[in-house]
Amino acid sequence: MAIEVVMPALEISQDTGTLVQWLKSEGDLVQKGDPLMEIETDKVTVEIESPGTGVLANITAQPGDEVPVGHLIALLLAEGEMPSEPEVPPEVGGPSEREAPSETKNVAPVPEDFSVREPNKVGATPVARRLAEENGIDLADVSVATGVDRIQKAHVLAYLESQKLLKDRREDEEAPPRLIAASPQARRLASEHGLDIASLPGSGPDGAVLVGDVKKALVEPSKGTLESQKLPTTSAEHTIVPVQGMRKVIAERLQASYQTAPHISLSLSADVTEVLRISERLSSSIQEETGHPLTMTAILAKVVGATLREHPRLNAHLVDDEIREFSAVNIGIAVALEDGLIVPVIRSVEQRGLAPIQAELNDLTERARKGTIKLNEVKGGTFTISNLGMFGVEQFTAILNPPEVAILSIGTITDVPVGVDGEVVLCPMMQVTINADHRAVDGAVAARFLSALKKALENPWLLLT
Repeated sequence: MAIEVVMPALEISQDTGTLVQWLKSEGDLVQKGDPLMEIETDKVTVEIESPGTGVLANITAQPGDEVPVGHLIALLLAEGEMPSEPEVPPEVGGPSEREAPSETKNVAPVPEDFSVREPNKVGATPVARRLAEENGIDLADVSVATGVDRIQKAHVLAYLESQKLLKDRREDEEAPPRLIAASPQARRLASEHGLDIASLPGSGPDGAVLVGDVKKALVEPSKGTLESQKLPTTSAEHTIVPVQGMRKVIAERLQASYQTAPHISLSLSADVTEVLRISERLSSSIQEETGHPLTMTAILAKVVGATLREHPRLNAHLVDDEIREFSAVNIGIAVALEDGLIVPVIRSVEQRGLAPIQAELNDLTERARKGTIKLNEVKGGTFTISNLGMFGVEQFTAILNPPEVAILSIGTITDVPVGVDGEVVLCPMMQVTINADHRAVDGAVAARFLSALKKALENPWLLLT
């Protein structure tokens, strides 16, 4: 029996994934666990292993395609098994009727033509039903288009996007341009040297452009590669840089987060005199143990983790109509990359000491910037810290990382005159800002957490011993 290969869900809030490249060709015998394809999200590019053993067949997704999660993209056939003919949806008003779809959580692509289901009762979550009503969508149409009987938010969003793409295609009288098959490293190298990736011959699977192809083009301009390239549009006033790849996915997700979640933001200043003393006193010993000095981010992760244990509403996810509060504190640390942002996760921070936190933080950060971080190391976060203090930024508000309900922004440490025992003294003050999803977190709840965090930062010894 054929084994289905579908677009995997790499994270809880993911609706689609981008196929970077196939690592096997159609007709190849693939063993279970073999690297089968590369998938790109806003967080990471990762190899996906084969779900079983068989001959790769019926490939429907090509490198560069953005595919809904759960959508069938290939089959693994048993030896001697023949591939089936692709199913063609009936035309509107045609004599054939579509079979009732079985219940599934996967989001299927929306065909251009489909028979509209009679307006009978369609199961849907309250969030999905409200979203459909706001956009004037018939849930029966969504059910037919996606192939599910229990409609969730992701199905409505996929339907909306498909209708938009269909409308755009019909208006433009042509399909939107496909992304060029290329590895992320090849794209980055080509961009750095002003090369049009579309003009480069690819030596990878299905003609995908690899790093070696880009390097070859750089040293062999005579083959017409450089002469024919389309450089970024530049004028005296500006240069146009396409929003694509990781940058595009980040933009889409942040826009969705800002539009969907009503953000509430609260800030205060904390005296970090004792935190700095801890850093000075423990830095040398931790460097001997880990090979790295103790950083403010590691201390903050520990203090925040301990504080969240007493404020579980902030250590939570909002999924549909559920607030999921977690006992373990898994803190994501935002790490800036040249072409985007990645958030590796340090797990069970509340149970760990400063040395192991610092060691893991350095390891994750280094591999994140090298592009060798693993998928499981960027998943499962329950709370995020974004620290821009090293750039001299005094205060800022970060956008939520769904489905998390809160994110903490850390500013730089500044000496500020403060009245102490009737005298004015300079104290090292740090701005901390909590941004929370108001659907899950009330202002008073966020304020109590921020107040508790201030006390913990000003009296950290009990938490760190």
